[in-house]
Amino acid sequence: MKTEKEQTTGLREEKQYQKPAIEIIEMELEQPVLAGSTPPDMPGGDW
Repeated sequence: MKTEKEQTTGLREEKQYQKPAIEIIEMELEQPVLAGSTPPDMPGGDW
């Protein structure tokens, strides 16, 4: 699990290096999974 500081740094690096969209999507999916809930824009959650 990343700390808040690491997540903030990661976001800063994304803007610098322009990661591929798939990596950004994976990072966005990773956070709600770590929080133990499903994202509100994805009903169901079981993939």
